[in-house]
Amino acid sequence: MPAISELPRPPETEDSGPKRKRSPEDIGGRDTFNKDEAQLASYAVKCFESSSRFFVAGIYVQHWTMILWYYDRMGAARTVSFQFSVEHAQTLGLVLVALNHSDASRSGYSSFLHAIDHRDCGNSLCSTTNQRFSTAPSKPLSESLLVSNKLPPKGRKGSVLRFPCSVVDDEGNEMTAFRAFVIEAILFSYPGLIGRGTEAYLVYELLVSKPQVLQQLVAKLAWCSVHRPPESKTIRKLLENAPEISRHLPDVVFACVYDSSKHLRLPRYKMLSCHHRAYKNGGYLHRDISETNLMIDRDGNDAVVGVLCDWDLSSAVDDDGVVTSSNATHRTGTYPFLATDLLAENPPVHLYRHDLESFFYILIWAGLHYSFDGEAAKYHVHDEVKVWMDAGRHIDARKDKKSLILGARENAKHVFDHFHPDFKPLVKQWVRPLWKLFRCAFKKADRCENPDDFDSSADSDSSRGSHTSFDNITLGGTLTFENFMDAIGEKPRTWLCPTTYH
Repeated sequence: MPAISELPRPPETEDSGPKRKRSPEDIGGRDTFNKDEAQLASYAVKCFESSSRFFVAGIYVQHWTMILWYYDRMGAARTVSFQFSVEHAQTLGLVLVALNHSDASRSGYSSFLHAIDHRDCGNSLCSTTNQRFSTAPSKPLSESLLVSNKLPPKGRKGSVLRFPCSVVDDEGNEMTAFRAFVIEAILFSYPGLIGRGTEAYLVYELLVSKPQVLQQLVAKLAWCSVHRPPESKTIRKLLENAPEISRHLPDVVFACVYDSSKHLRLPRYKMLSCHHRAYKNGGYLHRDISETNLMIDRDGNDAVVGVLCDWDLSSAVDDDGVVTSSNATHRTGTYPFLATDLLAENPPVHLYRHDLESFFYILIWAGLHYSFDGEAAKYHVHDEVKVWMDAGRHIDARKDKKSLILGARENAKHVFDHFHPDFKPLVKQWVRPLWKLFRCAFKKADRCENPDDFDSSADSDSSRGSHTSFDNITLGGTLTFENFMDAIGEKPRTWLCPTTYH
């Protein structure tokens, strides 16, 4: 795809020096914003007004030249121009393939908006969308009545806004649930392009537990600034500090802030909890944490569920959590994600912390190769991790991973800077805190093995004493499940034993 360029710059002044004014036919040679492109931007505004959109894409064609445009609530961006010619045939082919494979989500339509299956609804909510919903449903409105949003709804009225959220049951378990609201009327739709893009709807909440009850509410959707607290948080603070004004504040019954990494975080950290539970209570260490063994499924409510599969190489552990099988010291796992210890010429016993290290490498791998829409660069391994792939270069891979964690901070920053834009927020939220955790643990291990290489206020006797008592299983108590979860800002899951097994 052509490189993204900046928005058109102002015309050059006389002080800029004599320069040839480029022709519109020059490839990438026009810096002015013409009336046709202004008209294209107005079409993008109409798309935002007429449907619930995250972004809008446009194609501008002039003679034999094409420019791709992208619009969202932060602004607009365009590609450099390219021509319908043999020289740019591959670029044109990419555009056509992208159009052919585009679905509602990739076209910018809201993933929260769903249509109701009119054929199986059996209630007044499926009647004409310009009428008020005056009667209650004749049967429960279940998830099965919502049409998959591979295609966008024909209109917002009569469609359903469906929001995933986390809830805690009576036993303290965090679960994924959904709140669903039928749109009766559009109260407000932001008429511009750049801004918060506020939408307000008169809605009825679908109460699955009480299908005969319709609760009328107002739903407000807006793009929030990351530098300002959400409105719901401000209202909650006001109610705490000045409860006497509650009658004059919005009664917030549901509020949630969504970002593009929410679906990624939810299944991954639950896989970590599953892995730890299997180790501590199930008595098995997985030993092959890899890209293809972490899968995402959806339950009956369409909730995202993380699945840890491929237990073929797992080993039973004793009461101390140490692998008991005869092949405990065999190098087991998938090479790109093996812990540094296991890449040594004589690998040690596979420990729980080695699997934690594999989870960290998978996160780096995903950041370099994946986007949040699930697409991967299937036929290209990023240059930053190519050495990890070659089983014959395990010593080089070990050095590279140690350099990433123990080397200069610029080494890690260089790798993280190559992450896909979708993963950039996770650098601060997950990747860097985990990098610091492993860096601290590895430094403890090196200090223990080579005390003379480190400056310490402690005398040599105490240093030698610390070596004899050093906990190699957790590298000085650092690499534990609890510390790993704390680094990514998640609380360990509370488990309940099911009465039946599937």
